[in-house]
Amino acid sequence: MDDIERAKQIIEEKFACVQTAPSMKTALGEPFGIPLGNFVHGRLVTALRLLGFKRVFETDFGAELRVMEESTELKERMDRGENLPLLTSCCPSWVGICVKKYPDLIPYLSTCKSPMEMVSSLAKSYLTYEKKLGDIGIVAIMPCYAKKMETVRGETDVSLTAMELVKWMREEGIQLEKLPFGVYDAPLGMASSAGTIYASSGGVAEATMRTFTQRYCGGCVIEHFYNEKTKLEGMREVVFRFADYEIKIGMVEGIKAIDEFCQGLLAGKYKDFDLVEMMFCRGGCVGGNGMPNAGNEEYIRSRIKALRKYDDCAVIKSAHENPLIKEVYDQYLGQPFGKRAREILHHKDFKKIFGN
Repeated sequence: MDDIERAKQIIEEKFACVQTAPSMKTALGEPFGIPLGNFVHGRLVTALRLLGFKRVFETDFGAELRVMEESTELKERMDRGENLPLLTSCCPSWVGICVKKYPDLIPYLSTCKSPMEMVSSLAKSYLTYEKKLGDIGIVAIMPCYAKKMETVRGETDVSLTAMELVKWMREEGIQLEKLPFGVYDAPLGMASSAGTIYASSGGVAEATMRTFTQRYCGGCVIEHFYNEKTKLEGMREVVFRFADYEIKIGMVEGIKAIDEFCQGLLAGKYKDFDLVEMMFCRGGCVGGNGMPNAGNEEYIRSRIKALRKYDDCAVIKSAHENPLIKEVYDQYLGQPFGKRAREILHHKDFKKIFGN
């Protein structure tokens, strides 16, 4: 499943862009001897430019597009009282399980594309200057092998796991720990901390609720949905009351918990939930099987802690407050969950992407 040669081909034949998942911010330093919890995304940008990529984007930006779309989608479903709970659809492993094993639950899935696919779709449709320089090719640096499934019929051309990138960098003699810090490219390279915590346990639900409550409820979620005592498998829940809304949120992690939840939902349980974050990997994307030290709980928790610290120190913490998110909607997408946004950022048929 090594796709390094395919990525090199993109660099040779197209105007090559690359995007990095938020889970890379700390994890990529581990194979190069950089201490746990240290941020390396600036060095990573430099490394990717050395490999030949013309533009380096953040998948975090796609996460914030998802927040805008999914929070609006949630409001519409809650107002109509239909297809609740809304099940998140950013984890391809979970969506594949839903499509193949629990097809009756497909109507509950958020129609939003994954953050990776949102960045790729927007890059190929919106970046007019880059398109003048040649056909745009998109490589994504992702935490798991399941992302490769999306590239078969999606907008992303190649998905590399974190460890594939490490292998490629070593082959080229790139020493990450010695590189200067680079800067992501605008407009798809600026994200608030909401996009960054998306990679960690509870982060998808938390980022979505920050925007939902501020835009529709006149309040603001300020507490984290994860702490150091949080179990990395199973199901947990939280309830918020804002204005006219009482919002019940679930967070499901791990294959056993996914099966138990799906069977329960089909049996009529969990109908009182509004939003459920579904994650195949322990700890969220930071625990992906394509990451360094895969499955090691110490490393997973260290990454989550680092991303939460990043969030605590951030000035902009919500997707709707990101000025470049506002710009993309004002200049191109229109209203969240509007006609153009649905055409570019949403799935029309999950079976087409995730079916056999």
